[in-house]
Amino acid sequence: MPNPIRIAVVQFSPALHPTPSHVSRNLARLESFVSDASVQNADIVVFPEFYITGALSDETLHLADEESAQLGHAKKLARKYGVDLVSGTFVERSPQDRTQIYNTAYYISRDGEILGSYQKKNLWHPERAWCAPGTDPHSVFSTRFGFRASLLACWDLAFPESFRPLVAQEVDIVFAPTFWLGTDGGDAASRWNADAETVFLDSLCVTRAFENECVVVMANAGGSAEEGFIGRSAVTAPLVGEVLKFRESEERMEVVEVDLDVLEDARKQYKIREDMSNGYGTFSAPQPPFETRED
Repeated sequence: MPNPIRIAVVQFSPALHPTPSHVSRNLARLESFVSDASVQNADIVVFPEFYITGALSDETLHLADEESAQLGHAKKLARKYGVDLVSGTFVERSPQDRTQIYNTAYYISRDGEILGSYQKKNLWHPERAWCAPGTDPHSVFSTRFGFRASLLACWDLAFPESFRPLVAQEVDIVFAPTFWLGTDGGDAASRWNADAETVFLDSLCVTRAFENECVVVMANAGGSAEEGFIGRSAVTAPLVGEVLKFRESEERMEVVEVDLDVLEDARKQYKIREDMSNGYGTFSAPQPPFETRED
């Protein structure tokens, strides 16, 4: 496969409380980032969760009816600039039941074709008021670069189980569009640590890369720290840790080279996937209880 892969991570700033004008402005601003990434020879451009609409609310649910236009715009940009695009997430209605709304991520090829999609399964608690958890089987797909990819979103990162089906399908890179705020932990978290969400998110990205022997690309929403945005977008890999880290909360984009040879070295050294697949230790069948020793 071509190596290294050049990935543009866009810490795009939507509105915390969007209006229709924010949505149209975000769609227009989207092209400037894709164009800039193309000039920098990026292979893949990655945007955050809810990057067009901002956080879900009763006032933005109508945008689920506009998903096809937003997705079509992203496809057009992928073709125009010759880049693969992880188009954040869109809110969309189920074709089978228009009352069901999903939070869906897409991977679009440079030809404008959808290679993979994912309906978020592990919804953040307030999100459950509007969205249904995805029910489709989680899939891994091949890319033109030769690596195998898949998609997760935001709160999925908190669950090791989110990665297990992907590891079983030999995933190499997991793209995770995210909308994670520093205020998500509420007063309970800030009572113990004002930076609890930063610590949590940073730790998850590194840990998931190491324990699953894959690269994790997490693009978080950007914005003012006063509004609760923390940024922290990252690319992480086993053995390396943080290949890229955005320390500030504001909107920005950076292109980073990711050498996927690190995955082979990690898998040879740690053999975590090998142990998962052959049922070693924790992954083996339950053992009978130990005999109680009588002193």
